[in-house]
Amino acid sequence: MQHHIIEQTSHGNTVRYQRLPSGTCYHEDTPQEVIALLEEVQGTQRKIRLYYGDPATGQSWFDENDVIGTIGRSCGKIKVPLLIEPGESGGLAILDHCIVRIDSPFRTIYQHPTFRVGDVAIQKGVHVDYPWSVTIDGQVHAGFVNKRRANAFAASFKANALPCPSTSTG
Repeated sequence: MQHHIIEQTSHGNTVRYQRLPSGTCYHEDTPQEVIALLEEVQGTQRKIRLYYGDPATGQSWFDENDVIGTIGRSCGKIKVPLLIEPGESGGLAILDHCIVRIDSPFRTIYQHPTFRVGDVAIQKGVHVDYPWSVTIDGQVHAGFVNKRRANAFAASFKANALPCPSTSTG
């Protein structure tokens, strides 16, 4: 049985949660499949990678940071799922209603029915410090010092396993 909670934020917004019997609260629009997976891995030290995006279209937001870790839970009146990065004891609240894909180290364990990254390509650019570019749907997303790092970055958006994001400066 789920219990519904309404929170008024300090910015005047209203957030509606569903509280599970476990005590964890999820945004009311979070798909049940996502909730079940996050509940399953919470507190297990299983590493996952989250892809955030538009929940209506399934289009990825191409997040690179704060997307890999284990699942924990916050303290307080409204206990929300947290993404805890390796080596940390706490983490950031998860935008659980905006998850469009979840990967484990070996495979994709959840994917929005219309999940889309876009057309990812690598091209030689004109920037002196970062001559290799990764484009998504024809738009430059990141620049790299060498083609190997550009390839690794591009692969992280296409992979069906837990990719390790790399920075565009590396």
